[in-house]
Amino acid sequence: MNAVIVTGISMRPYLLSGDVLLVKEVEHPLPFGSLVLARNVHGEQIVHRYLGRGKVKGDKVKHWDDIKSIDYMILARMENETKIDLHKRPVNHALAVLSFFNQKKFFIIHKISSVLISLLGKWGRHGQ
Repeated sequence: MNAVIVTGISMRPYLLSGDVLLVKEVEHPLPFGSLVLARNVHGEQIVHRYLGRGKVKGDKVKHWDDIKSIDYMILARMENETKIDLHKRPVNHALAVLSFFNQKKFFIIHKISSVLISLLGKWGRHGQ
């Protein structure tokens, strides 16, 4: 098992810059809504949510990322030396559906889904 540190804001508020995540090599089939560490077409590693059919997206961003590969699954977040399981949580599925609709092409729906992602992401980070 490896560890990575989150940078950026694409997964806020569920994941924050500086969070330490525990990862392992991806297993197939990858469950819808899983958090993954992928490599984009520019060779950069990104932490995003898996939305099926090889597609990944950050919860807070309005676009899909073109990826080369999905290398790792995110299993847990470390908080004060405590491991918080992030794999196969019911909130992942709900956030994945909202993330899908959080695109500019859906206009009004993306505004609503953005607010719901913020609320559900905060709840999922601290609750459940």
